[in-house]
Amino acid sequence: MSDLVPVSSLAAEVAQYGPTRRVQVLVASWLAGYDSPHTRRAYARDMKMWLKFCEEIDLDPLLAIRVHLDAWRQRYCGYEARHDPSVARRLSGVSSWYEYLVQEEVLDRSPTAHVKRPNVDSSHSTTFGLDEHEARAVIKAAGEFGPRELAVISVLMLTGIRVNELVMSDVGDLGHERGHFTLDVTRKRGARQRIVLVAGAVAALEAYLDGRTSGPLIVTRQGRISPRQVQRIVKQVAVAAKVPHGEKVSPHSLRHAFVTLSLDAGAMVEEVQDAVGHKSLDTTMRYKRNRGRLDKFPGYKLAAWLNGDDEEAS
Repeated sequence: MSDLVPVSSLAAEVAQYGPTRRVQVLVASWLAGYDSPHTRRAYARDMKMWLKFCEEIDLDPLLAIRVHLDAWRQRYCGYEARHDPSVARRLSGVSSWYEYLVQEEVLDRSPTAHVKRPNVDSSHSTTFGLDEHEARAVIKAAGEFGPRELAVISVLMLTGIRVNELVMSDVGDLGHERGHFTLDVTRKRGARQRIVLVAGAVAALEAYLDGRTSGPLIVTRQGRISPRQVQRIVKQVAVAAKVPHGEKVSPHSLRHAFVTLSLDAGAMVEEVQDAVGHKSLDTTMRYKRNRGRLDKFPGYKLAAWLNGDDEEAS
């Protein structure tokens, strides 16, 4: 088995806590099944925590039972985090590995099958969104940083693409069709989709590329920009724009803003769903519901009514 499955550097880093070469290879083969680098990194972090715990209690992860998962959940998550969506995601990552082992007939059953999951509201999001004023401020601040920062922010904000879709894009993916400037991106599971670049994104890219016709779309001195470098740019720009909680604004915040602000601007929800590549309409609607729950919080009307502002309360 070890001769057939290459162990990536990411998997090797994760499996440094694994007790055997077999565990290392099983982690590598499992992670290799995910096309998205973001998913691989997220699941790798989850597995690293789990394997480290197994090492601490001298447990072969292939011999784990439910009580071990319960103990790990309590140690790293705690009772107070029983509604924390990040806890559910960590459990999901480890569960995915064990389900893979069952599918490959390495194990007869998964020890995570009946582990209690946190109760998480499906409309809850840990992403910090932006309103239209904050979005404008972020774009303006990006322009003050430089052409690359403005290109990164403009493309993410005005197309809603994922950070990995931006990172993996090349200059050769740019095009022009029926009067539209376009960018071909690779979606999840490898699907290719042509998206439109509106004027702001086109202007920012043209200024940044400055005539360059080949290579990665966004580069650094070392070569193709990495997702982490994009995240750093977004955070720095958001902080400079004085956006509340700017240090927590991420590339996904800009994707979130694209969805919610497009809907606010009158776009049809089906159009937005297609633009961002959501398989399920409910995923797109979840962004809208989460935004609406804040904007329409009844406490605003109550406060206005108590202050005697009948017009605001109506």
